[in-house]
Amino acid sequence: MSLPKPASTPVSPSKSAALSRALDLVTRGYTRYITGTCPAHKAIGLAQKFHDKYGVGCSPAQRITRKQKGLANAALVVYWAGYAGSRAEPGLVSGTAPILVPDLSANQESTLTHQANTESALAASCNSSKKIPDSVPEVAWAVLVTEGTGPVTEQEALVSIFGHRRLFWLGYELVRLPKRGGSSWTWRRTKSEMAEWYALLGNQLAHRKQSAVAETLSLIAQQPGFAGVRGQSRELIQFARGRGYSGEVPFLFHMQKIGHGIALRLA
Repeated sequence: MSLPKPASTPVSPSKSAALSRALDLVTRGYTRYITGTCPAHKAIGLAQKFHDKYGVGCSPAQRITRKQKGLANAALVVYWAGYAGSRAEPGLVSGTAPILVPDLSANQESTLTHQANTESALAASCNSSKKIPDSVPEVAWAVLVTEGTGPVTEQEALVSIFGHRRLFWLGYELVRLPKRGGSSWTWRRTKSEMAEWYALLGNQLAHRKQSAVAETLSLIAQQPGFAGVRGQSRELIQFARGRGYSGEVPFLFHMQKIGHGIALRLA
């Protein structure tokens, strides 16, 4: 008889991996959420607290048992740029296919995205009266929760993805779009970001800066290739074409199944 695996949760070193994990959880019934950020040096401690309180590192079998008892299951999604492992199990948590859609660099992302932070009871442990230097990196996290009762529903102000407040995380919003007679969840850029892309392309096209337009379209194509994002990218390419851009257009990759991150062991 094999010993049970220790509790763990993935830490995603790329936005593509973190967004893919969140989307996968939503499609499996994790339809309530809280989000926030934490200084990197406190992220492991916060993950442990989330597990102690809400069981974010529970095994599939434990989650089945909790569901049978009417308890809500919680899962933690962590985006930690450049994370290479700490108290971690080697290998990817799920999937090993390469990421075909590269993330934007940190500098490019900072000009195009905004972090959405929701107050959380446990997240308060990340705050300190001592000012954290600006150079200290931050980790973005999201806790997604299924239907049911328990501590996470009692202690956190959970928001439903079906409500008027869409899940906005890592600069993208979660939406449900029509697909083959039905609908499916996907990520897409916000209206404000799309307006910025249109304004940038419009200015470049008005001044006939073909090389600048090509560079902008290349950046657009490098953002995570979720269906919603790809559709918006095609619209931006068509906008450029319709206003005189005659250069090559970049290929828009589909998001492939990728690993969700490096397993962080939880006590």
